[in-house]
Order: sequence, then structure tokens, then C-alpha cells
Amino acid sequence: MSRPCCLFVVWLLATGCGSAPDPLETALPPPPPEGGPVVTAAGRLTSENFEKERVPGPASTGLPGDYFMRNDKIRLVIQAPGRAIGPCPFGGNVIDLDRVSDPAGD
Repeated sequence: MSRPCCLFVVWLLATGCGSAPDPLETALPPPPPEGGPVVTAAGRLTSENFEKERVPGPASTGLPGDYFMRNDKIRLVIQAPGRAIGPCPFGGNVIDLDRVSDPAGD
């Protein structure tokens, strides 16, 4: 590489010209602002929090020991490991699900 060409490359690197934008920053939406109310929660269903965190409804099968997750859109219960419900005895399956804003029951 000739000396003028090398100087040009050094100048480009020093000034930031020619650097490509990070592809993730251009593809992902901006993060939400920090602060404000908490709109997500997750944990294990216990006898103390069962009535508050379960997904009610006629087909609801969640029990203490299962796991719950919720945000401002949906709430769900995940089957605990070792709890056999139907042909999937391994746990980790979504067993109860409902909307938060317009609940219809599981």
C-alpha cells in the first residue's frame, strides 16, 4: 500500500468515517425508558400467592409448585418438573394462559 493510501486509511479510522453502523442497533427497537411501574413478574406458585398469581378458569390446572409468569398483556402457568399431565410428564409446558386486559378464563 502506498504512503498516501495508508494515511487516508488512518484518517478514516481516526475520524470514524467509513465505519458501518452496528447491525443490531439498526435492527432492534430502542429499549424502553427506565423507571416506571413494574409490569412483569415470575416465580413459583405457593399456597400464599396462589389466589393472586394463578390463572383462574374452568380448565385451570395450575397448582402450588408450578411456575407463573405475567406481564401487562398475558399471564400463564408453567407445569412443574415431574408433574405428569397427559402425555408430557416432563414439566415445562404452558398449562394455563389468559389475557390480562380482557380475561376469559383459562
